[in-house]
Amino acid sequence: MVRCFMGVDSFSWKILIEALEKATPIYEEGSRVASLGTIQKFREKAVNLVAEKVVKVDVLFDGGIGSGKMTETILKRVRSKVVIGLDPSTKMLKKAYGELKNLKANLYLVRGVFEYPPLKPETVNLAVFSFSLRDALNLEKTLLQIEKILKSNGLMLVLEVGKPKNRFLRFIYRLYWFIVAPLIVGFKLKIGCKNPWRYIYQTYLRLPSNPQLKQMISKNFRILTFKEYFLGFVVTVLACKFSRDSNGG
Repeated sequence: MVRCFMGVDSFSWKILIEALEKATPIYEEGSRVASLGTIQKFREKAVNLVAEKVVKVDVLFDGGIGSGKMTETILKRVRSKVVIGLDPSTKMLKKAYGELKNLKANLYLVRGVFEYPPLKPETVNLAVFSFSLRDALNLEKTLLQIEKILKSNGLMLVLEVGKPKNRFLRFIYRLYWFIVAPLIVGFKLKIGCKNPWRYIYQTYLRLPSNPQLKQMISKNFRILTFKEYFLGFVVTVLACKFSRDSNGG
């Protein structure tokens, strides 16, 4: 049976973006609280995987750049001449610019969506998605587009909320994103009905399971590393675009 993972439906996506824009000033702190203080540690673990392969690239693409923290973390280990940050939120892009404007790399911030990246084919050495891939409107199309913009043997790094194969664990994690995460973020940051972390649950429901995600990525990439943390609560994937002389098999 073939399943198509469409990601977030257009209506929910618009609501999610509106909520995130309103939460831009507290986005990083809210993410830290929702992850129980682990988000930066996971960023660093993911970046370590890349740093073991490369120490310098020409073009880094950050899909869903948000506040710019993942780009900032990467550039501490991997140098890049050019950084391209894509995000659907204008306010997030402004936030990222404030955080990254003093980079030594040439910084280009673009408003857009994953399915239509405004880049020519084979222009990117490293594409990164840090807790953003689940916000794709069409996950399969997104992966295909990333394959197109990557150079031969280019790398893709994905750090994402996980959906374990085990149904009991999946049920526990669903409860966490549906009830616990919005409550603790709302309580800690004193935000009410506009709490954007309420919408993570909708994006989580549309995620493929971890084994399904691995299978989807393997259609277009050679998977170098696939790691699950906290019994599948978080997943990290490092994959490589097939070289031109490879048949993808």
